[in-house]
Amino acid sequence: MSTTAFANQNLMFTSVEDEATEIAVLARSRLPQMLRRLGAAVTAPSDRRSRDLWWRIRGVFGRDEAAERKAAIVSASLEVATLADELQLKIEQFLNLASFAGSPPAYQQDLRESRLTLNQLLLDVGGTKELDLETFKTLSEIVDLVELTRRDVQRRMIDDPVVGVRFSTGHLPADQPEAVQEILGVNPVDFGLSSGVDRRVTRRIHLVAQLVYDLRFSHTPEGLLAWFRQPFPELDGRSPIAVLDDPEYEQWLRSYARGLRSQVAT
Repeated sequence: MSTTAFANQNLMFTSVEDEATEIAVLARSRLPQMLRRLGAAVTAPSDRRSRDLWWRIRGVFGRDEAAERKAAIVSASLEVATLADELQLKIEQFLNLASFAGSPPAYQQDLRESRLTLNQLLLDVGGTKELDLETFKTLSEIVDLVELTRRDVQRRMIDDPVVGVRFSTGHLPADQPEAVQEILGVNPVDFGLSSGVDRRVTRRIHLVAQLVYDLRFSHTPEGLLAWFRQPFPELDGRSPIAVLDDPEYEQWLRSYARGLRSQVAT
């Protein structure tokens, strides 16, 4: 793989992650917060306010409570519409990236259907939409589908042995090249320059890249290196680095790493 091709792959990997993060912030934080604000503006009891001394004082000075409440509703409604449009755009950009990267069409179709469902839920001619359970579930479903698609796209990229080697190297200690080479089973510096690569070697590279992918947010580079060297009872007292070439232990290694990733995500 040429330097340009790898740079493009790396850019795609980062772009998918950035887009997924922005969608999650919009769907889990900003839009729900604004829907709650809209709901509060719509359902605010005016009779309580009219009995409140502060509101009576404001009325003396010509403040119109009904007009202020209407303005608050209009402002919140516009903000909801703006955030909804932003979310729609982000999802469309994300879908384009996923399609370009070859992600399964099923994920993309599910995401498009969820987006349409959200559109329908947010359409309210009276401008009185609140954050109800159905809307919340749809927003959560969108985030989950985006996360599934992001992982699929990124995993497909690191399936390429050259990308996998460079990805793993980028998350392991830069000042310990011999240790990194021991884990990967190849020299990262000149890997990919020759055309022939043994299948056993590519299997090991793929496994290491998948493990690093799952462990990168729960471990520092030094912590990752220590994890590969740590003995585990489940591995008969051996370390992950000692069993990387043994298919018998691959499922345990993958499950362990995915379990740590899930803990960080929650």
